Amino acid sequence: MTFKNGAFFFPYAFIIIVLAFVQIRMRQIDISIEINSLHNDVLDQVCKYATYLGDGFFSVLGAIIVFRFNPKLAVCLLISYLLSAGIAQALKHTLFSEYMRPIALIGDTQLKRIHLVDGVDINYKNSFPSGHATSAFAFFTVLAMFAKSNLNKIIYLLLGCFTAFTRIYLLQHFLIDVFTGAIIGSLIALLVIHFLITKNGYELLKSKVKK
Repeated sequence: MTFKNGAFFFPYAFIIIVLAFVQIRMRQIDISIEINSLHNDVLDQVCKYATYLGDGFFSVLGAIIVFRFNPKLAVCLLISYLLSAGIAQALKHTLFSEYMRPIALIGDTQLKRIHLVDGVDINYKNSFPSGHATSAFAFFTVLAMFAKSNLNKIIYLLLGCFTAFTRIYLLQHFLIDVFTGAIIGSLIALLVIHFLITKNGYELLKSKVKK
């Protein structure tokens, strides 16, 4: 599975390494402010709506639509979302419940530098990890693994990355939040595919449902 999906995994690994290096070199708050400083009217509108690609409603709706054409893919999408979202939310509200979001930690001297997008409600708590990044990468990783075209695999990776980018741009999360969320989401997706497809878990599940 890894080799034939190299079009997804090689750039994914490269991005992870680069972002890890960036986080070693820069403070999280500085990364957030730098990305937010890229703002313009077009990017404001794109990010405002593209961020919903990581929303649970999108994942569930996507799975429902796909079910009509490919039930196996739909089940993988839905289970990947439920597991990854459950883990992310559990972490948010237990071990990392005190982790604040960027807007809560930006100092008075830096407030003049930030840009808030109209119509976006800014959250202050439960920053780590990013639920949107987790769900987006769970969803798009599954799609990439099922995609036959290398171009589609790359497109799905870019969609996951851009969804994560919107969370930082909108000052909803730090880079470490979306970085970790992306890893959680993609790992859960790969595990689900491994057990449901590689290990024929889907057929077992299907037979139990029929009973």
